[in-house]
Amino acid sequence: MLILALKCKHGIFVPNKQATFYWSISALQFCKHKRLKKYRLQFMFILSFKLFQSNVMEINPLLKFVSKDDEIQYWMNVANQMYQRKEDAEQELQEYQVHSQLLERELETSFNQSDRRNCELHKINYKLTVDNEDLKNRLDEQIQIYSTLQSDVQNLKIYNENLLNRIRKLEQNNDDLERFNREKTVSGEELESQFNMTLEKLAFLETEVDEIESLKCIVQRLQEENRDLRQQIQVEHQQRNMNIQEDTENGYSQLVCSALQSDNKKYIINNEQIDEQEGQEGKVMPCDILKYVRELEQTIECSQQVHSATKASEEKLKCRLNTAIKKIASLENALNEKDGYTTNTIRRMKDEKRDMSQDVDVRLRRHKDKNIDKNPRPRSDSNKDDIQRNSNSSRLGRHIENRVKKVKEEEKRQQNLVWFLKRWRYSHLNWLRKREQ
Repeated sequence: MLILALKCKHGIFVPNKQATFYWSISALQFCKHKRLKKYRLQFMFILSFKLFQSNVMEINPLLKFVSKDDEIQYWMNVANQMYQRKEDAEQELQEYQVHSQLLERELETSFNQSDRRNCELHKINYKLTVDNEDLKNRLDEQIQIYSTLQSDVQNLKIYNENLLNRIRKLEQNNDDLERFNREKTVSGEELESQFNMTLEKLAFLETEVDEIESLKCIVQRLQEENRDLRQQIQVEHQQRNMNIQEDTENGYSQLVCSALQSDNKKYIINNEQIDEQEGQEGKVMPCDILKYVRELEQTIECSQQVHSATKASEEKLKCRLNTAIKKIASLENALNEKDGYTTNTIRRMKDEKRDMSQDVDVRLRRHKDKNIDKNPRPRSDSNKDDIQRNSNSSRLGRHIENRVKKVKEEEKRQQNLVWFLKRWRYSHLNWLRKREQ
């Protein structure tokens, strides 16, 4: 019906007598629905115009009548035809109304069903959208949880790798320590065996001539070491500032003293063995043995004197080291104080520069304002004042920058001195520890 109405509007379809009336009524009844009310007036206008056009086309206005009776008869026939058409149209209208009411009921039921279905579908759509949003939120949460778990897994893998590396390093260190312990035990056993062998060799010395020659060699060596020690003492008095050389020479003297002490222990052991043999045998010592004992006593006294001298030199060295350490500490404190003083001076100089520049600017402005009030100067004078002010400020800035550079150079020199003193103290302490070991 809608298509027929549109065809009628554009002149494509020209309805007949009964068809136009039937379709016009059906279109009007169809347009009663709420969704097609806005097209009702348009359909009514179009269909009424087409009906009028069809009726007018059947009446021929160009006919010429012979008499008035013929014309009256003609128009009577036309009126009868119109009346018959009217009755036919009313019957068709009644039939159509019945049919249209049935159609309206069917359409209303169908529309109600469609509306209900639409509402149900809307509800289902709403539920599905809500479920979809919930699923999206859950998916986002699961993705976040998965990302966190993945990051935790990666961190755990890294931690596990670090632990494995640490375990490997510890195992290597353990193996190294075990190897070192084994080597130490083996070296200790070897030293014990060597020590026992030396004791056996010393116990079973057959001749006294070899011992006397060894004693002579030892005495000569002690004399040479005594001479060397005297020379070292003289050198120490002459060169007190060269502390490193003094430490090395004193270390050498201490090593010599330790060797002498070991020799003295050996000689004392030999004397004790001789006394034990004399007590066992109960015989009188011969003259050669007495001479040998006296010479041994003299060598022991000489070694004791040398030992006392070395102890005195060690005490002197310790005193000097303590004084040097105290001087280093005092120098470090002084350097720290100088660092603080330099920082304070730099800050103070910057503040003074800022204050001076501000004071100069204020004075120049005041002077300029006074001169302008008295007699206005040309522009060249103001430019000269600006140039003078800029030159003064630049001169002050250069002076302060030079002072800051000097202070920084002094700080750098002091830091280098502190670094050298710390390094020397650390190396000296390491040397002392090695010597004690």
